Amino acid sequence: IDAAYTQKSLETLCQAAFHIDPVAGVNSMRKVKKLAEDYGAELMYSHDMENFKTYKTGTQFYG
Repeated sequence: IDAAYTQKSLETLCQAAFHIDPVAGVNSMRKVKKLAEDYGAELMYSHDMENFKTYKTGTQFYG
């Protein structure tokens, strides 16, 4: 997800400092968090190396 780059940033509602509208950014994070909880969705974080190491990619998943 791009609303929260890492799992920790979503858990703490802390975002990168360069966003144009920080309030809208935090609201987006809250919305994504609620949707994931409501639907039991697995979130994939775009800049979280620790989570990335657990993802099944390429031939690990499709081969």
